[in-house]
Amino acid sequence: TTLASCTLEFGIHGPPRATDHERNWNHLVCDNIMTTAQVKEVPWVDAWVRWERDDDCDEGTGCIEDEDEELPPATESYTFTYPNPSSDTDIVLELKGFHEDSEQIWNSTGLKLWRSSHYLCQHLVNEEAELLQDENNTNLRVLEVGSGLGRCGLLAHSLSHDNATTVLTDGDTDTLKQLRQNVSNNASANDGTITCKQLLWGEQHAKDYLSQQSGEKKHFDLILGSDLIYVQSVIQPLFETVKTLLCTHDNAKFLMAHCSRREGNEVDLSMVLDAAREEGFKYDVMVEDDDISLFSFRRKGADKET
Repeated sequence: TTLASCTLEFGIHGPPRATDHERNWNHLVCDNIMTTAQVKEVPWVDAWVRWERDDDCDEGTGCIEDEDEELPPATESYTFTYPNPSSDTDIVLELKGFHEDSEQIWNSTGLKLWRSSHYLCQHLVNEEAELLQDENNTNLRVLEVGSGLGRCGLLAHSLSHDNATTVLTDGDTDTLKQLRQNVSNNASANDGTITCKQLLWGEQHAKDYLSQQSGEKKHFDLILGSDLIYVQSVIQPLFETVKTLLCTHDNAKFLMAHCSRREGNEVDLSMVLDAAREEGFKYDVMVEDDDISLFSFRRKGADKET
């Protein structure tokens, strides 16, 4: 969930612990590219799906007080270590975010680390590493929706082979800013295979996203996300987005970790599964642990990729 001023794919240049100078350079390069291509993000906060906003606050009208204002320094730090099946060296992720009681979380829930991400990460390591590291799939593309602080997307990137492409996305303006910092702090030197972009949900938003992409392959083999749904209004737009962006080959899937007792949740799990079926998905339950469920969604009757 981190994108500040550029909607183009953002290659991360710099060592795993990028200096302030290197991060500033990254943003400068991204801003210059944006100026040339005339691609601009819209100001958006996820509080708008929870609260009724003014009629004048349509997407892109600037109802955020100052979309260019920098976030205050993050107050929470997290370190996660995962085994890497293809290496003797563990994968270490260091993320920063905000406390659940902070003012920033009130507007942008993606700035907090949520519980379901743990289950999705464990599944990626235990069950998806072989897929991610299969170099026969040279054009492997991975998308994280609702990335938040980027835990799952960064792990998927670290598990993937060198030619795979990973795109971390969020809709929220402030969350995108923190996400980009986390990616910059964890990406390898000169790594152009991981990018951050704004992605709002819904069929038309997803089609607009595809229209901005270059290259022969624009769809994704694997889409993933955790703690995505807690209000009913986002369910259909989420599955429209996945349906539009997911490849159509038999192995393409959407992995989603869901917490049914997340604070503020007004969604019954049956609403989620009904919406998935209506959009043409079948599902398997991969994990059930108290209030956490992990699902694997695939297209019904998936055929050859187009």
